[in-house]
Amino acid sequence: TPIAKYWKNGIAVQLGSTFFSYARKIFVKNGDIYVVGYEGNGSESVAKYWKNGIAVPMTDGTKYAEVSSMAISGSDIFVSGNEYNGTYDVAKYWKNGVATPLGDGLKDSYTSEMVVQ
Repeated sequence: TPIAKYWKNGIAVQLGSTFFSYARKIFVKNGDIYVVGYEGNGSESVAKYWKNGIAVPMTDGTKYAEVSSMAISGSDIFVSGNEYNGTYDVAKYWKNGVATPLGDGLKDSYTSEMVVQ
């Protein structure tokens, strides 16, 4: 089972638990380590990011979802990814955990990068 990890000063930090987890991107901001990706919950994958190894879920785990990118501006955290609506993947972004769909839900849509200026 794949479990996402990062290494800090040669010491592995495991992201995820018993199912699977995937890391998409990692970056450091003000000494904090952020990793975006997704983690299985036994039936679906939950879109999330980890801050210093602590998971912050973006979705409730009832539908497949993943996070592809993140940006931080001041105290605001922006995360982009997609969530399955039962028929299609819908691109969305979350600002401080609140989702905004970018796709219309009538066809697949995805995000790959998040930039905030």
